[in-house]
Amino acid sequence: MNERKTGKNCLDGLHVLVTRPAGGAPDRLVASLKEAGATVTHHPVIHILPAKDSHGLRLALAQLDSFKTIAFFSTAGVTHFLDILDSREIRLPDEIAIAAIGDATARALNDRGFVATLIPEKSNSSSMADCLIENTAEGPILLIRADRGSTVISDRLEAAGIGFHSAVAYRSADVGEAAPDVLAALRSGKIDWITITSSAIARSTITLFGNDLQQVKFACISDISASALRDAGKEPDVVAEDAGFESLVEAIVQAESRN
Repeated sequence: MNERKTGKNCLDGLHVLVTRPAGGAPDRLVASLKEAGATVTHHPVIHILPAKDSHGLRLALAQLDSFKTIAFFSTAGVTHFLDILDSREIRLPDEIAIAAIGDATARALNDRGFVATLIPEKSNSSSMADCLIENTAEGPILLIRADRGSTVISDRLEAAGIGFHSAVAYRSADVGEAAPDVLAALRSGKIDWITITSSAIARSTITLFGNDLQQVKFACISDISASALRDAGKEPDVVAEDAGFESLVEAIVQAESRN
């Protein structure tokens, strides 16, 4: 086994496959892994697409003034929902409270001129649900979500008796064909880790790469993505303590330090 370094180059000699869709967020994860010394290949396993004009989204846009809080759970949700507002020349009400699941989502809002005043202590669905329940005296809350995702937050809000409305602002589609060079690297054992950062990514990774995943380890960003990976037939090797990129990289570092 190769000797692992500590400090800035603690992942030197490791090859990590990042499976997030294209955009700003994968660049930050890739940069964090490279800073730790890893060789990184980015191969999206899902595409992020604009939402179809669903009934839930149309209803939300027609009644935007009725919501007390709007909650965003990803940078993609921020981008696509605000793009929809801009294309229809609709403004968010000035008095609406804005919640973001983590720092990356809050930064995406800030880049568009909005400030999130509700951010949970940990970047995961359970903490976000706690934050919304503890800080929302009255509903309804507008949840900006993807077409595929966890129901943890909506289930928790419903159990707490807080009114909410879910609006699908974007959708994901599975990548249909894997890059030959990535398949070859997986088959030869040249890729050490794969990052799993959502339930949809977990499912699509297993579908896309299938039997070529025998020699790789999996790093999941949250308990929800880890559960989806297990449901798809693979056991995660590490799960980030906090659902953020830095925590995900640290989980890999800690696992390697034990080898």
